[in-house]
Amino acid sequence: MKSGLNKRLGLRKIIERLCAKWMRKKGALKPRNEAETQVKRAQGFTGVTYNHPEFKKLLQWGKKSEQEQGRIFNEILVGAMIMSDECLMDILPKIPGYKRSFWREVLEELVPAFLESFRQLGAGETNVKMWGRLLEIRKDEFHEREKEATEILLDDFKNTSSGQMETKIRVITIAGMVSMHIEKGKSTKRTKELVEALQHGYAMLSNECIESIAW
Repeated sequence: MKSGLNKRLGLRKIIERLCAKWMRKKGALKPRNEAETQVKRAQGFTGVTYNHPEFKKLLQWGKKSEQEQGRIFNEILVGAMIMSDECLMDILPKIPGYKRSFWREVLEELVPAFLESFRQLGAGETNVKMWGRLLEIRKDEFHEREKEATEILLDDFKNTSSGQMETKIRVITIAGMVSMHIEKGKSTKRTKELVEALQHGYAMLSNECIESIAW
């Protein structure tokens, strides 16, 4: 039953990508539309992770205040947006020239589309600016941590292609960074399990982002 469901979901994704490809060719799908799709994917991933029973059990959800739960949601979402942004930035030079201009505009529209999604939910400009600033801070932090991770893990991935190595290091870096902020910089008994769970989730998100861009 699960196999059949997976096949149907896989077929649905293929059809969706084909439709998106045809719409882009006809000019019906604008870069802003694609950016909004990328944002919705990041938000969807965050919702699934946040609401997963095992994730809640791991973090002892019942002991956390509503404010603390919201903070954790925000950290996962920012990590997801960084994943989307970095995947697109990484693959952009590899996209054929006639498609590259479209995806470059998508990259430029990604953060504005993300911030606009909060306005549509009724957030005031002060909160929207706070989200923009938080994203900037975390992106700067990501780039610093990514350099450190590359230096540390270089030997571990010496037999891996450069593209695969970059993808794995990106996933490891984002998962580690998000875990650290969820745990407020502390190392606990559950830290390793939390990092592994986040790595698994962000790896899946990375694959979805790359596959969508490839089309």
